[in-house]
Amino acid sequence: LDLRISNDRSFRSGISGTIASQKLDIRVSDVSVDLAALMSHISNDIVTIYNGVLIGEAHIGGLLSDPEFSGSFSVEKPDFNFPKVIPSHITQERFFLLMDHNEIPLPPVTMGVRDSSIDVAGKIYFDRWTFDRLEATVRTPPNKTAPADLDIDIADFNGRAGVDLHLSIQDKIFDVTGKVYVEDVKAKFRMSELLKERDVNYIIPARANVDVVFGPHVNLVFDPLLRCVFVPGDSINVKADQTSDSFSIAGDMHLRSGDIAYLNRNFYLRQGLLRFSDTDEAFNPRITVRAEVRERDANGGDIRIILSAENQPLLDFNPQVSSIPAKSEAEIRTLLGQIVAGDSGNMRDIFIATTDYAVQSTIGRAIENKLRDWLNFDIFSVRTTVLQNTLRMGFSGDLTRRDLSAGNFLDNSTVYIGKYFGSVLYADALMHLVYDKTRIDDSTTVQGITFQPEFGFELEAPFANIRWDMTPDITAILNNVIVPSTALTLSWRFSF
Repeated sequence: LDLRISNDRSFRSGISGTIASQKLDIRVSDVSVDLAALMSHISNDIVTIYNGVLIGEAHIGGLLSDPEFSGSFSVEKPDFNFPKVIPSHITQERFFLLMDHNEIPLPPVTMGVRDSSIDVAGKIYFDRWTFDRLEATVRTPPNKTAPADLDIDIADFNGRAGVDLHLSIQDKIFDVTGKVYVEDVKAKFRMSELLKERDVNYIIPARANVDVVFGPHVNLVFDPLLRCVFVPGDSINVKADQTSDSFSIAGDMHLRSGDIAYLNRNFYLRQGLLRFSDTDEAFNPRITVRAEVRERDANGGDIRIILSAENQPLLDFNPQVSSIPAKSEAEIRTLLGQIVAGDSGNMRDIFIATTDYAVQSTIGRAIENKLRDWLNFDIFSVRTTVLQNTLRMGFSGDLTRRDLSAGNFLDNSTVYIGKYFGSVLYADALMHLVYDKTRIDDSTTVQGITFQPEFGFELEAPFANIRWDMTPDITAILNNVIVPSTALTLSWRFSF
């Protein structure tokens, strides 16, 4: 029998053989299968095939009730990807498949993934005529990473990963176990999805139990509260089960730097820790954090507002605020436009602060993200008070004055950046702009604008982290006055 299906280019073969007394002797030769065309008729969200032709021959023998398969195939110029895990095209000139009784082994093969490669091997098992299970290993070469992108219901991860994973499909469930090393990652958790009850039916549900080790440049966005960079070397265990719609993380993740949005302000992290426990009924890590922001009080004096929390559930974040120089919490919240004191001035301040924060968290955040990617920083945050100062001057009538300058609008603005150099040296800088109209003609200022910079360098040494902080007093330096402005800190941690 010579079979040709001319109206479908996805499959063509020559078949000849006999079936007698329930014994099989079927030979399939001259097989040519266009995998892209074939998969276009199969609905799935696991793999997308763009190109590839399966060619070869096979023999089916044994009994009808217990067949035996043999044969060999090659896949020419395969091009495919896994949209929710590896969106980049995976390519190779060819790889081979063998049929041996009830198994189809895939010998180890190295496949290209953009600027890297992955090593793949596997085996497909059949139970008589039906598919039983698939087992495969996926590894990156030692000390190498490949582009990866994981998009699940509650989060999206994009970056590079070194993997040593075991994959299997059995009983219509996809299992993933093993180890993953990640770097250059941008991760974003979706608060709305975490708080929402989901009822999703998956064609092939997935389960995962993976140990994840962090390298440099691992960024997390937990909108709208937290943006941070993690300390390299930390590790966590991630478990996910779409059959029961569960997701859990176990382990500690130390925060190198970042910012917290709270009380209509961005507080810049000085130290922090996210502690995950797989015994939590819901995804709600505990956070320990210390962060700060600079403000101006009613008399125009500088004030440092400190935000702190100790082992609090992240979804129920309710930190304490203090200040240097010391003020009551009510005074601090009034200063930040959070408490109405019963007069129109405070109502005006609340409106100004709320409007300023709304612009900062929408348009400002989008611009920050673009600039961070363009400048290749790990953290880039700009808090400009141009809108807030303009509104305040508009309410007070100062916009008509002739002595307006850039300082009026830039007063109390802050730029914060952080970047890894290599994998062990981290540098961050904070530049705070303060305008003093009484010092417009002062040669140590720029039309009344003074710069209050802070610099920090942290080196990961074998036994302790070494941090060098500098807070130079620009005015004192220009006046040839020596003011102590550096601090050296040693820190270490133990796990037990």
